[in-house]
Amino acid sequence: MRALKLLTLAGILLAFFLRVYSLGDKNVWWDEGLAVWAARKALPETTLWTAGDVHPPLYFWLLWPWIRVAGEAEFPARYLTVIMAVLTVAAIFPLTRKLAGPTAGALAVWLLAASPFHIWWSQEMRMYIPAALFFTLSAYFALKASSADSLRPWAGLILACSAALYTLYSAVFLIPVCAVPIVLKAFSQRKVLARLALALVAVALLWTPWLSLALPRMRSWSVAEKPPSLGFVLKLNAVLLSTGVSANLDQYLPAGIFIVTVAFAGLILFSLDGESRKALPGALMLLAGVLLQPLAVWLLTQPRSLFYVPKVEARYFIPFAPFFYSLLALSLAAIGKRLRPLGLGLGVGTLALMVAFLPRYYEGRDWEDDLPFMVRLIQIYGHPDDAVILVSGDRFPEFLYYYDSPYGSLRLPVYPAPRLSSTLSYATVEEELGWIIGSHPRVWLAAVKPFLQDPEGVAAKWLSEKMKLALEFHFKRDSLYLFSHGEEPAAPSREIAPLFPSQAELAPGVRVLGYDLLDKQGKQGATVHLGLFLELEKPATFQFEAISPSGLPLLMDAFTLQPGYHYKLVGFRIAPSWGGQFKLRLRVDSQALYLGHVGVKRGAIALGEEEIKHRLSAELGDRIKLMGYNLVGVSEPPVLHPGETLILELFWEAEAPTERSYTVFTHLLGPVLNPATGKPVWAQDDQEPMEGLYPTTHWLPNVLWKDRYELTLPSDAPPGDYLLEVGMYLRETGERLPVSGDGADPESRRIILGVIKVED
Repeated sequence: MRALKLLTLAGILLAFFLRVYSLGDKNVWWDEGLAVWAARKALPETTLWTAGDVHPPLYFWLLWPWIRVAGEAEFPARYLTVIMAVLTVAAIFPLTRKLAGPTAGALAVWLLAASPFHIWWSQEMRMYIPAALFFTLSAYFALKASSADSLRPWAGLILACSAALYTLYSAVFLIPVCAVPIVLKAFSQRKVLARLALALVAVALLWTPWLSLALPRMRSWSVAEKPPSLGFVLKLNAVLLSTGVSANLDQYLPAGIFIVTVAFAGLILFSLDGESRKALPGALMLLAGVLLQPLAVWLLTQPRSLFYVPKVEARYFIPFAPFFYSLLALSLAAIGKRLRPLGLGLGVGTLALMVAFLPRYYEGRDWEDDLPFMVRLIQIYGHPDDAVILVSGDRFPEFLYYYDSPYGSLRLPVYPAPRLSSTLSYATVEEELGWIIGSHPRVWLAAVKPFLQDPEGVAAKWLSEKMKLALEFHFKRDSLYLFSHGEEPAAPSREIAPLFPSQAELAPGVRVLGYDLLDKQGKQGATVHLGLFLELEKPATFQFEAISPSGLPLLMDAFTLQPGYHYKLVGFRIAPSWGGQFKLRLRVDSQALYLGHVGVKRGAIALGEEEIKHRLSAELGDRIKLMGYNLVGVSEPPVLHPGETLILELFWEAEAPTERSYTVFTHLLGPVLNPATGKPVWAQDDQEPMEGLYPTTHWLPNVLWKDRYELTLPSDAPPGDYLLEVGMYLRETGERLPVSGDGADPESRRIILGVIKVED
């Protein structure tokens, strides 16, 4: 028994570790930002806003004091949900133990602790994990109330059900589920049934004050695009509970079928066991919750004219999820009771399956510094009379989450746009923005996910016609502009201190006053920004470098600044082959200054030459080698038809770092000229490696890696033999790199990979 207690405690500790790990390593998304936005209001305002929203207020009431004590940063703000999640893992033990014993209780703890689905939503600032806790407690107290003379379980049941109803409106489905064991166990006992009736009345009375406030304020609206089928909802439910994956359901459906089959097969064995008959009403309660969850989601997402109609989302399956893991543990224990090796094997296999999906989940957590740096730039360059025009659609909470908790004290008014229509257009833009630019000498345009409401960039174009563009910054998906009625250049404020101050003289007359580095941990493909505070007495040319763990300098950016005080924003993408700690260095001539470091979470998986189907030994310039290529999806010898796409994989390796960024060209040259181009090129895909993600200046020496190109033949391509050629050139001049080795055509500076036959 002591070992079982230690095992249970270990499961709870594991649950805590898995939920706190990487907790702050992802930006706040729309729903989380909305929660913080609501909780920043005065408590009465938060309550009234919630009354008109789609959720009751309890989570917001909990979040309101929490962020004032713990803080609003991602980690502490989400920690409230982690606490609720770990309490749920702890609460599933007594629930399952009461039905099937301590072994099943410990197994339930481990199943819920390792569930990728539960971990996912344990790291979100949303109300679904608190709801799952209240659902679990309600089930436990319902079991206790069904077999106890004491009134204490009834009080617990009333409070837990009321808390659930104050957390989610869909908790109305919890009430009949909790009544199952009470009705089945005490159907002939009027005293127990009377207590059940009184408990239901008490819950209704506790909920009535909120309903009287909320019902007159609720709106009827829908975001559902197409009603889901019940089959789709059942499939999604099974895959989520087993893997935590919400996309490509057919690919992961076997895992869901396996775990659901184990759960139901074990339940049958449990029901046939004489010793377990007394606990059958409780098991049926769990089953009712498991079956009712997808049915409730399906019903709530069907078209109707009353209240909010959501589209199917993964989070809607969380509240009853502990019921499933408790039922699964009960079933595995029942199988193990009859066939111990089989039960042990299925239990280990189920846990292993869930754990196998955890790396996939954690790899998706990545914090980007785009929005925080947009806010930082407004703080540094902003004037008290400025205003911010925010074009973001319904994503405004993502921007305001960072904007309303800035690093400085400047608070500029924010005007969301558009207000008169769903998208900005030239017909309405003057009415939307004219009064703003008439009231402020300078305006900022924060275009956050502009494809939502300004896909054509109307706001920036119109403002540039009416005002002078003083500054512009572009990020992955977002952009920031400063427009001014005056002619004076935008200058950074000296009152804003660097996040990492210094007083280093990099070179004579060149001082580095500090820097901003908001993201110290990234992953391949992410862009990391660095803000430099510089003071120059004379012009200077800077080189910004990343130093690999082996000490190799990689040039990220080069720029020249004139005398004066500057805030220079530089950015660089983390290349696919990077891994470990990369130091950041700023150089002027031979003088260098180190500016912190960025940790790269994962290095790329090393490729082996055995993956190359067509090996080569070709060189481009004196530092780049083409090791071979693959043709994907074609026969040997390769044959294409007009309108088809040839997928070409090129395998590269650098002998040493390159100082220039080269563009790769891949061409299909036909037997006749292409009338559309006037050249023999009938298909091409020219790009910087990995579509600009991995420029040649970022290549680490002696690392084999693969790039992908797609060449699509037009539908009128004539039949014949086509040459497949590749090479590299400088985009600025068009000059090609010299080539040598296999397939090299030194005169044309190209490498010929072979002949592709095109047939009608």
